[in-house]
Amino acid sequence: ITNVELDHIDYYKDMDDYISAFQSFADQIKKEAVICGDDPYLKDLHYSCAHVSYGLNEGNDYQAKNVSQSPEGIVYDVYYKDEFVHHVELTEIGYPFLINSLGVFALAHQMGMDPDEIVAGLRSYKGIARRFVCEPIGENVLIDDYAHHPTAIEYMIDAARKRYPGKKIVALYKPDRYSRLQYFLDRFAQSLNTADQVCLLDFPKNAVREDETITVTIDDLLDRCPGSKLLQIDEQSARTLKEMGPAVYVFMSSKDIYLLRDLLKNIL
Repeated sequence: ITNVELDHIDYYKDMDDYISAFQSFADQIKKEAVICGDDPYLKDLHYSCAHVSYGLNEGNDYQAKNVSQSPEGIVYDVYYKDEFVHHVELTEIGYPFLINSLGVFALAHQMGMDPDEIVAGLRSYKGIARRFVCEPIGENVLIDDYAHHPTAIEYMIDAARKRYPGKKIVALYKPDRYSRLQYFLDRFAQSLNTADQVCLLDFPKNAVREDETITVTIDDLLDRCPGSKLLQIDEQSARTLKEMGPAVYVFMSSKDIYLLRDLLKNIL
C-alpha cells in the first residue's frame, strides 16, 4: 500500500471516510502487507496479518539511505532492519519513482527474490504511457503525465527540474472534476506556482458539477496563479506556447491535454 491522500471527494465525505476504505482493504490481506511507513496514515491502520514498512525515514524495516538525484537518475542504498542489502542506481527521476521502486524492492525481497534480480528488474523498467513521458525536441522538452492531484503536480514539476536543471519550466494543467478543483483549489495553485510559467485549460465540455455547492470555475484557479494564461487545444495556443520557449513543457491532466502537446510538437 503506497499512500493515503484524500481524493475523489465527490464520493468520500471526509478523511475519516477515506481512511476507512483503506482499512477495509487492509482487512482483506491474508498473508502480509508491505506499506509505506513514511505515510502519516498507513502506519496507524490495524493489520491482522504480518506487515513490513518501507520509506526514507528512520524506523522503517526497509529504508533508502544515501539518496541522491541528478539528471542521470536516482541512486540509493537499501537497508533492511539496519543492515545493508543492495546499492540501487536507476535512470528514472522524481520522488514517486524513488519511493515506489523502494516499495517494489521491499515486496520482492519479502517474497524471496534475490536482491541482484530485483535491481535488474527495476533497471529494465521502461516506463508506461502518460507517466512522465519525456520527448526532447531541439532545445525544448515535452513531458506528458497523468497528474491530476496537487501533490502529483508538485512532484512532476520537481522531477522536471531535477531532470533538466536550469531550464524554464512551463506547467500546463487541465482539470477534470469540479469537486476536486474546488476542494483543493489553493493546493492546486500552490503546486502549479512552483513552475516558471503556468498555463491552464478549461474543464472538458462533458464535465458536470456534482451538486449545487460546487461553484468553482477555471477563472478561480487563474486568479491564484500570477501571470498564468488560459489556452485552448488549437494551433494558436500551440504557437503561444512556442513563444515561451525554449522550455520544458509539462502537460498534466487525466484528460486529453496531450492533444495540445501534439500540436506544439508539430510546430516545433
